[in-house]
Amino acid sequence: MKLSDLREFVLRNRKRIIVVATLFIFLCIVSVVGYQKFLAPPLIPEEEKLPPFYLVNDIASVTGEVSLSSLQVTDFPGVITAYRAEPLAFSFTKEEAKELAARFGFSGEPRISTSPDGRSETLVFIDLKNQATLAVTTKPRKLTYVVEGGRAQEGTLLDQAAATQKAKEFVGDKDLPLSQLSPFGVRYLISKGNIYFEVEEPTEAEFLEVSFSWLVEGWDLLGESPADTVARVIFDRQGKVVSLKFRFPDLQFTRFGEVKLLSSSEAVAKLKKEGLVVSTSAIGTTTGWSEIADLRSFAPESVRLIFVQPSGATFLYPVYLFEGKGRTTAGVEVKAAAYLLAVSPEYLKAKE
Repeated sequence: MKLSDLREFVLRNRKRIIVVATLFIFLCIVSVVGYQKFLAPPLIPEEEKLPPFYLVNDIASVTGEVSLSSLQVTDFPGVITAYRAEPLAFSFTKEEAKELAARFGFSGEPRISTSPDGRSETLVFIDLKNQATLAVTTKPRKLTYVVEGGRAQEGTLLDQAAATQKAKEFVGDKDLPLSQLSPFGVRYLISKGNIYFEVEEPTEAEFLEVSFSWLVEGWDLLGESPADTVARVIFDRQGKVVSLKFRFPDLQFTRFGEVKLLSSSEAVAKLKKEGLVVSTSAIGTTTGWSEIADLRSFAPESVRLIFVQPSGATFLYPVYLFEGKGRTTAGVEVKAAAYLLAVSPEYLKAKE
């Protein structure tokens, strides 16, 4: 085609060419917008992103194989509301601590010690007759109740349902807050000295522990490990409470914003590379070994979505908690728990 012929063709079809070109440009714009909307990660303003997630306590890693053959995965929401947590200015006075102690059967004056920073006191009440001790911390408010010598060898441990109900009744009888308290787990324990160790078989256990968490919008709130719950009640074989640890809900939660979560498949894929091992305890009754260790193999059996508030943090982070069995790099068979941050990366600020 000659140049003159091409010019004549363009002149004759100018309107059509303009329409086709306009339509082509429009389609290109729609394609780009559609890609950004449906395929490209959303552009999240920095003020709507969560700070980086850090744990203060010791953690370990999964350095070897992850087996998913026993993992029971449930559906999780695609988005969740993240929260700020602000401490409330609650504290016990000496008279309030004495009133609380009276609910546990203690009387008399306590021994008082002051924290190193001078901001809190711990009042210790002692009942020599019943070999019991109650320690009340004024701020943040918490208590520890212990009955010494609680090691009944005779009797049968409560079953899990009965122990959970009896634990709630014990807490309620002491007029401690129950409204947002949720059963979190049950463990079978033995005692060596004043330290408890977990065993698998109820027949081997001397004690049974029921732990509770606070619920935030229906999700369990934990600290830096599954052991960091707000309440723990321990029963001996005769169904007697030999220990209670309780933290009061002295936090105010305010909505920060919605964040997108990793899907179940994305979380499982990231477990080996990014999972944080937060708990490992030896299986069996002979070693009494319990410390954080790297895993050369890990076979999670369950995963659940929880909130985690790291020590000193003002945010609650959505986290997937994986629990199961593993083997340490030293060859010790353990029960293990690993945290995996559940937040999609585009909703997180970059680490400094």
